[in-house]
Amino acid sequence: MNKKNFFATLVAALIFFNVILSANVLAYGGPQLDKDGYYTLTEYSYGDGDYSIVYKEYDLVRLVKKANGTYQYYNYGETVRLKTLSLDRGSWLNKNYNKPEKIIIPEGVEAIMDGSFENKGLTDVKFPSSLQYIGSSAFQGNKISGKISLPNVWKVDSFAFEGNKITGIDAPKLELIDVGALKNNMIEGEVYLPELKAISWYGLANDNNNNKEITLIAPKLEVVGRDAFVGTKVKNAELPKLKLVEGQGGQDPIKKYYTTKQFTVEWKAEGELKLPKQKPVVKVHLYANGEQKEDYRIVSNGAQTAEFKELPTYYIDQKEFNYTAKESCNDSIVEEGETFEYELDGVTYTFKVNYVDDKIINTVVKSEDPKREEAKKAILQAKENAKSEIDSLADLSDTEKEEAKKQIDQAQDKAAIDKIVKEAEEKNTEAGKNKVDSERLKKAKEVLDTYMKSFNEDVVDNPAIEYQDENVKDDIKKAIKRAKDLLVKKEINQAELEEMEKIPYKKVNGKKSGIFRDFTKKALVNYEVLGTKDQVNPHNGKKYTALKDNTIKIKSSLQGAGKIGENDKFFFKLNYVKEEDFKSIPQPTRVDATSTPTPKYKKQEVPSADYEVKTVDGGYEIKINKLPAGAKIIKPIVYAKLADNTYFENGTLVFVSLKEDPAIPGGESHDRPSADDDSHRRYMPSYPFFFAYGGSEKTKPSKPISETKVPVEVKMVTKLVIGSKKLVVTVDGVQKEVAMDVEPFISNNRTMLPIRFVAEALGFKVEWDDPTRTVILTDKDTVVKIPVDTNQIIVNGTVFESDVKPILKSNRTMLPIANIARALGLVDGKDIIWDGTTKEVIIKRETSK
Repeated sequence: MNKKNFFATLVAALIFFNVILSANVLAYGGPQLDKDGYYTLTEYSYGDGDYSIVYKEYDLVRLVKKANGTYQYYNYGETVRLKTLSLDRGSWLNKNYNKPEKIIIPEGVEAIMDGSFENKGLTDVKFPSSLQYIGSSAFQGNKISGKISLPNVWKVDSFAFEGNKITGIDAPKLELIDVGALKNNMIEGEVYLPELKAISWYGLANDNNNNKEITLIAPKLEVVGRDAFVGTKVKNAELPKLKLVEGQGGQDPIKKYYTTKQFTVEWKAEGELKLPKQKPVVKVHLYANGEQKEDYRIVSNGAQTAEFKELPTYYIDQKEFNYTAKESCNDSIVEEGETFEYELDGVTYTFKVNYVDDKIINTVVKSEDPKREEAKKAILQAKENAKSEIDSLADLSDTEKEEAKKQIDQAQDKAAIDKIVKEAEEKNTEAGKNKVDSERLKKAKEVLDTYMKSFNEDVVDNPAIEYQDENVKDDIKKAIKRAKDLLVKKEINQAELEEMEKIPYKKVNGKKSGIFRDFTKKALVNYEVLGTKDQVNPHNGKKYTALKDNTIKIKSSLQGAGKIGENDKFFFKLNYVKEEDFKSIPQPTRVDATSTPTPKYKKQEVPSADYEVKTVDGGYEIKINKLPAGAKIIKPIVYAKLADNTYFENGTLVFVSLKEDPAIPGGESHDRPSADDDSHRRYMPSYPFFFAYGGSEKTKPSKPISETKVPVEVKMVTKLVIGSKKLVVTVDGVQKEVAMDVEPFISNNRTMLPIRFVAEALGFKVEWDDPTRTVILTDKDTVVKIPVDTNQIIVNGTVFESDVKPILKSNRTMLPIANIARALGLVDGKDIIWDGTTKEVIIKRETSK
């Protein structure tokens, strides 16, 4: 290679590498830009960054009217402390090379220091929503173009954006544009500033004569500074609050929008004095700087405003001024605090005049009417007569009488008095019809008082009491308060008397009643008899525990219970059923552990001296020292006293014999009484009450005992989670996952499950009958039909009514837990378990092959 070619190659290489380095310097060693070419400023830290944050106090924008009628922009002393950006010397914006032209100011910055970005060659800036204040000359002398967005900025200080190419501004909270803040830009079109109060000198002026036109809409703008719009064409403006235009001469185009001055005329009367029906005619005269002008407005018959339009303009730097008004009557000016007289219909009214800001207040301080005293005496006599009539109304309560007399005192004329008396007489007649028998009321109050004194209110909040739902507890508390209120109420009507009589417990002709007794049916004491449930009751097909070592172990969170007679608030008692009484009940040919009711056995009470109740960890242990002769069933019952003869309770059966009553097909493990035994009903608080365990309805016939054989049981467990489409199925210990196309959810406090996936997981065949829009579930001898457009569930032909219809979601039929329990023959709280903490539903089922 000769020298000429060598040098040519060297020059070309240097040019190439120079271009490459120049093109990539922003990516390697320079400021890091995003895909749109923006550089995000960083706060100074460990020797690196673009800015620091300092805290500074700033004056809030206030437009204050001075005594002479002029305005100032600030009320010094009212300040706010803001996080202020101060650009550091080491920022890329202060470099002599690789300076970014488009920047992003991070969120959190609340103010920008004076001159921070002056003459930095910026073409675009993205401002944070946290920004409230922009300091003097902060962005002066840049090339920022387009529309800027300042969503929370309330002040743009002097020359902040002077000399840019801004075409519009979106600043919904901006209150003050200070001196030259937006001068020499290219703003055009509609400028909407809803909170703007003031524009200072040269605020939107333009020296470049670029012929840009604007429409200014500023509904709160009050003051425009000198030459604020010089060089800017204001095509139109909506400035309803404009009070003052500063300036010299008429060169500022905004000067054509003069304000309208209004003075409010008010009419009042002192004390019991009255205004005349027709107000006097007065004149409102305009004053400027205390000098009366020729302009005035006539106000007649109580008009409320006097309006002056196109007022002359006065300038702050030429002359102090203010607009005021004074009133004249009969062509005579009335000064502050003076009076004038006005006569109408023979009555002479004396008005006192006061001037408060822009209000002219005319107050009647005196009126002279010869007929007035006579009329006044007549009204007073009518009132006394009316009060006497009120006192004579025998069936009106003292409270009602006092209220009627109070209304009579306030009445203004005879017609009003007569109306009050008539209404009182009507009330008296109605009260007579509903007059309460005093002896009956006395007895009702005595009975209720005795009953309420027996109350144990603390038991309502005892954690061992499980309610049907939280509304039950609230209803009990409201009923207690209502009973107490009725006891202290002085005036009781017939309806309230009947209400009082229904509150206490009572037993008439063997029938028990009382509102609190009804409430206790909707709650139970937490309770479970422990042990293996291997005793099948042939009367209902349910399984129970057997008595072992004459001891019954009970799991319960109730504390402090003893046996009956030892503790009045919390106690156990034992009932028993004799063998002969047990066998006297006919054994049904078909039983269903879900729906066959428990018979009403003839029961007797075990003497309290024959057993002991001992507190143990997690509950209680009942030791029977003397078992009643011939006992077939022992029934331990726990009581929590709410009031006399009113208890929360729970209990179940314990079989004495371990050898009697072979297993009956279809029997299920069931450690709680059936739903028909309404004294000891189990439920889950979040489920509808009509789906209590068991039930009196017959749902499915089973084979007679003589036809059955020992089945092979299959145990199935299904787990679902609210919001998850995963279903976990375990059959005899083998687990698998099923992907559903719809997730369980909660609606109106009901846990909704997809019936198809649940039923299939538990061994049911699921079909859809399109003509009748019915879901059909089959399993051996069971056929369940669910018409989705009704609230019915049909089990082997027996119809059950629900309080809700199925919900269709993603073409899947969703049912509440309780409905699924009814449909699949399961038991809420035992076979279907809800974990409110994990939002899990666990469903268990045992079936036979």
